Amino acid sequence: MKDIKIIKGDFSGETWRLEKDRIEAGFYKLRQVPFSEVIELKKLETTRKEHFVEFSLADGKNFTSSMSKKTYESCYKLFIESGNQPKDLTLPVHGKSKSNVILSGLGVLFLIGLFGGGEPEKELVTSDKATLCKAYIGEMFGKPTASIDNYKNSEGLVYVRYIRSSDNTAWSYVCDVSGDSMVWAGWLHDSQSWGRWRNEDKVKLKYNDTSKKIAFTMVDTGNRVEVQL
Repeated sequence: MKDIKIIKGDFSGETWRLEKDRIEAGFYKLRQVPFSEVIELKKLETTRKEHFVEFSLADGKNFTSSMSKKTYESCYKLFIESGNQPKDLTLPVHGKSKSNVILSGLGVLFLIGLFGGGEPEKELVTSDKATLCKAYIGEMFGKPTASIDNYKNSEGLVYVRYIRSSDNTAWSYVCDVSGDSMVWAGWLHDSQSWGRWRNEDKVKLKYNDTSKKIAFTMVDTGNRVEVQL
C-alpha cells in the first residue's frame, strides 16, 4: 500500500493512500481526491527514508505530507498525466466500498489468530527503553545507533536526537515504550512543536527471556530488529 501521511494543513494527522487516479482515505465510507483536482505538487524536502510533499487543491485546500520515494514518483507521474484539470468538485469526494469491509473483517480474524497467544507484557527500566528507542529511530531513518543521543526522559517517555551532518541540524524524536509496543513522534521544526504519534509505524515488542533480547519488526520494510538489553 502506498501511504501518504498528512502532517500539516487540511486533513492533518490522517493517513491517505495512493490509488489508480486519486488519493483516498477510509475503508467503507471513502473520501477521495482525484488527481485532476491537484493544481500543484511541490517536493519540499527529502531524507533517506521520506519525501515531504505539498499538495494544493483546486478548492483552496492545502496540506503537507510525507511518503516514500516510490510513492512520490507515482504521485508525480499521475500529476503530470492528469493533474491541474479541475472539474469544480467539492473535496473530498465521498463514496462507499463494500469490498473493503469484507477484507477488513477477514484481516481482523487473521490478526486475532496470529497474535491471540501473545507474550505477556514486560515492564522495562528507562535505560532499556532508551536503548530500544535508539534502535527503532536508527532503523526508521537509516542512522547508526551510536550517532543517536538519549538527551531526556520524562513521564515515561524517551527523547532521542541526532545531528544531520549535511547541515548540522538537530532532529529530535520521542518514543512511547509501553507494555509490548513502541511508537514514535517527531519534533516539527516549522511549528516548533511535537507532531502526532505515528501509530501506523507502531511495533510489537517480543521479549526472549533466555537471550535477554527484545525483537520487533518494522512496519514499512519488514526488517526484524533485535536489541540486546
